[in-house]
Amino acid sequence: MISVLFLWILILFLFYTTGFSIVKAIRIITGETPTGYFSPDLYFFMGFLALSVIAGFLSIFIPLGYPVLVGTFLISLALLFLSRKEISYSIGMHIKTISDLTVLEKTFLIFLFIFILASVVQNITLGDTESYHAQSIQWVRKYAVVPGLGNIHGRLAFNSMFLVISALFSFQIKDVLIFPLNGLCYLAVALKLFFLYKSENKPGTRWKALLYILTLLISLLILIPDLNSPAADIICATLIIYTFTMLVRNETKNRITNR
Repeated sequence: MISVLFLWILILFLFYTTGFSIVKAIRIITGETPTGYFSPDLYFFMGFLALSVIAGFLSIFIPLGYPVLVGTFLISLALLFLSRKEISYSIGMHIKTISDLTVLEKTFLIFLFIFILASVVQNITLGDTESYHAQSIQWVRKYAVVPGLGNIHGRLAFNSMFLVISALFSFQIKDVLIFPLNGLCYLAVALKLFFLYKSENKPGTRWKALLYILTLLISLLILIPDLNSPAADIICATLIIYTFTMLVRNETKNRITNR
């Protein structure tokens, strides 16, 4: 469990610094005047999507083994240095938001965190991981694109981009394979749902608060058994939930603004 926690911290650092730098670059290119900071989930998923695209292009030419991961880490360190003041201030704001929670809310978040973390360290029971997930990831980690690979086994021809980014962030400790991405991405969405529930739990918007907390509980029940696998179904469900909640939130904001 401690190993997975350290891996989560590493991946969170890579995604957050990358996403923050991309948002900053977009603001500079478009000439937008920064008026504040976004929520941490936006930086996280922006970094996740950016590194997924980069990993997809790199996998055509080179294997995505540990040297690529080390290179990604060094680039992230450089990005952190370039935006160290802004990132430090942004993280301080996020920490303050958490510190302002009640004891009961903090207890719930700790329980949620430990529950999801514990699910990731369990033995993988999803048959598809044994069938072709792990094998596809090993091919990506050891070789560039192999033409005709699907002729060996049809499942190896499924070109899921999540298996590519999972190859970059897959780890092996002795005989144990660790796939931490699904669990961490779902944790980011779960925390987002909780804070949306907290912000909407007031007269006039309690129906939204109920929607967010039910989404959290139902998704937790459905997804928790396979969060320790690199299944693309899980990340698709996670991103759909995240997109849906953001659309609901933005639609309500637009209605309020147009009144």
